[in-house]
Amino acid sequence: MAPIYTPSVSLPVGLTLYESPRTAKEIWPLSLGEILEARVEAQAGPSRFLLTIKGKSMPVSCELPLQQGQRLTLRVDQLEPQVLLRIVKPFASASEILNEYAKFIRSNPEALRDLFVSGRELFLNDFFLETLPEGAKAIAKNVANLLNTLILSESNTQKLPLNEFVASLGMMLEPDLLEVLQNKRDLKSVRSEGMKAYLLRLLDELKLLRQDAGEAPEYLAKLIEFAEKGIKTIEANQILNLHSEIKGAGYFFQVPVLLHEDVRVADLFISTENDKGASETKKRTRVLVFLNLDALGSMMVDASVSGHSIGCVFRFADSSAKDFFLQFLPELEDNMKKIGFEGVFLNCLYDNSLEARKRNCFREFFPERDAINLFA
Repeated sequence: MAPIYTPSVSLPVGLTLYESPRTAKEIWPLSLGEILEARVEAQAGPSRFLLTIKGKSMPVSCELPLQQGQRLTLRVDQLEPQVLLRIVKPFASASEILNEYAKFIRSNPEALRDLFVSGRELFLNDFFLETLPEGAKAIAKNVANLLNTLILSESNTQKLPLNEFVASLGMMLEPDLLEVLQNKRDLKSVRSEGMKAYLLRLLDELKLLRQDAGEAPEYLAKLIEFAEKGIKTIEANQILNLHSEIKGAGYFFQVPVLLHEDVRVADLFISTENDKGASETKKRTRVLVFLNLDALGSMMVDASVSGHSIGCVFRFADSSAKDFFLQFLPELEDNMKKIGFEGVFLNCLYDNSLEARKRNCFREFFPERDAINLFA
């Protein structure tokens, strides 16, 4: 089923109205992102209503003035610590789609990191893989292998350039298919082994297994939740980068980095100055990188490239980290000249405002002007 993108109003399920400790997800086999049809049966008190969902009744809490007999379309947004449903509309404008994804990224800035952390934890457990049928197991193993390939680490010998990383994550899947429809490329050239493609196929397999199993086992529910969250995370980054590209505002990417067995993400903001009359080789590209280096603290790289010239300022939140890194600048300058840069400017600074700089970058990149966020 194609995802439905809409602004939403939260509708938390009122579990406190139950006399027994049963939860909503024990009564309904719910999964994150699932779209439900509901009917308002009665008002049970101030901001309390009785809904019928999947043929069963459930008391809920909602500040909206719902009417008896009203039909609602709901989306499952949260299962723990309580079930959270959102009222959705079957169709949405482009700005509503954008706002929904921007809100998701703003409220889940570690979503991509969580994809890699939870994936590594799930697939390190051989029990999960061995209990799957062969079709789902093969896809799950591909996901596990790709998770390891995409993480930047000392032990990973397959250090992908950024464009390959983006394609392998699956962010180019729909644009590539669009070019096929426009007869601009051959279908065989479209990458079919990206993370998003694998997760979509894995989710289809897992949902079929859940239907056959009736009540989903815990391991199956965890795998479904992982696939659904991963797909939404990748889609959110796709939509926001597409919007930003159309505006000429640049790109935002997150790259997972493994430091001492802990997965971090480097936040990259990339923009290009389109000066009138400037040739492609003279356009200036600016890259901002934010990363927490554990013992060395937070750092920011502010690089600017134009033709064969490069300027790069390394900013550290810890003055001792700045002093430590400063000694490597001459060697770095020599290496940059060896790979073709003629004009090289490097500097290393102490800066205690890195978090504020990062917040400003996020505010500039993620649209907020039309965001709707009403909580019951």
